[in-house]
Amino acid sequence: MRGRSIILVRHGRTHSNLETVYAGRNAEPLTAEGAAEAERLAPSLAGRSIGAIFASPVPRAVQTAEILASPFDLPVSTEPGLTEIRMGPWKGLTEKEVEERFPEAFRLWLTMPSRVALEGRETLAEVQARSLAAMGRILSDGGPPVVLAVTHVAVIRCLVLHFQRRGLDDYKKIDVPNLSLRTVVFEDGTMEGGRLVQ
Repeated sequence: MRGRSIILVRHGRTHSNLETVYAGRNAEPLTAEGAAEAERLAPSLAGRSIGAIFASPVPRAVQTAEILASPFDLPVSTEPGLTEIRMGPWKGLTEKEVEERFPEAFRLWLTMPSRVALEGRETLAEVQARSLAAMGRILSDGGPPVVLAVTHVAVIRCLVLHFQRRGLDDYKKIDVPNLSLRTVVFEDGTMEGGRLVQ
């Protein structure tokens, strides 16, 4: 693990992103513009010596990863731990609908999101734990020094907060646009020593 890094990238744009729908793990593809934006990003990654590409199994992440893989001629491996948060009863609802149907939980989501706990919906602590476990699996195989991992907003926010040593209630303070990149380096060979550099 020493000297290795993982570049985290959020998938390209979907209709749910445009309509502020809590998509969760639904199977919608990228919009045409989302796919085009991924195609424009792909050449800029060519100089980063990426040696392996992983993706959440959710179709929008796999589609993005396959586009970004094109300059490298690499296969895309799916990693279940990178999947989007399980939304439970919020899945498929717009933000306005969630606010109307779950007012108390939505208030917590905006102010103390770590405390949101609904049947069928993952907590942020659960997302963070399985995302970190996924990173550990990716790094444990003695693979290439630089890995690209295509995932989702909840996963990236939870990982960023972990590596910045911040609490999960700062979740909403992390801006993660579609196709934005974050790099975590592991200079001392441990997950605990991971450092966010971008």
